[in-house]
Amino acid sequence: MNFVKNMAQGTQDPNAHKKLVRFGLGDYQREEFTMKRGGSFIQIQGGFEYLDTLQHIMSTLMKDDIDVVGKIVAKESIKDKLDEFDIEPIKADSKCKKVEVKFTISPGRFEELLESFSDCFLLLSLKSGKYMLKSGKSAPKPGSLKEKYTTAKFELSDLDLLKKEFLFDMDVDKFKLISIKQTYVMENIDVPKEYENDVVKARLNSRRSGTVKRLITIDGEEHTKDFKFKEV
Repeated sequence: MNFVKNMAQGTQDPNAHKKLVRFGLGDYQREEFTMKRGGSFIQIQGGFEYLDTLQHIMSTLMKDDIDVVGKIVAKESIKDKLDEFDIEPIKADSKCKKVEVKFTISPGRFEELLESFSDCFLLLSLKSGKYMLKSGKSAPKPGSLKEKYTTAKFELSDLDLLKKEFLFDMDVDKFKLISIKQTYVMENIDVPKEYENDVVKARLNSRRSGTVKRLITIDGEEHTKDFKFKEV
């Protein structure tokens, strides 16, 4: 589910491509990702690019109905999709491409929603039992950084799963606070020949390769981990 883990392991991930497509050649420092261990919960904070990852992970763990509130932003009308899930927008633009919503949904149905709206920006905050996820109200502009865009609270029993997803390159047992700072180094952009004369399609269909540099700080102790990636 974590696109960075999939990149490191060479797993094909359309979600990773959707995030990388915004970057040209060069170095790009990303927002800090933190994982804090409390007495009965795990709190995660990160940038916009982790919002959908956290939504997907949380959707597989929640057992009770989910209270959802926020915005959905799409490139084309989503009226039919909203009708499919019996969602009545609180507010919508004339073409139903930007909508504000508030609804309650079962975890299984929410997983289906995430799949159905995968080509949209789902700026949705969630609440279910002890689980909580808070989203920013608008998507940051490409290239801009917004620290702590999303905050999520998981149960302490989810710790092993979260470590496996976000600390896949470290062997971590006990901790109070983990910080991960990453830099994407885009070293090559491969543009398919059939799109060389179409700027928009060239950007959308190009494949990137390079290095992800990870600075992982565990209770004040720093570790550096780098890995090469190549979109497949």
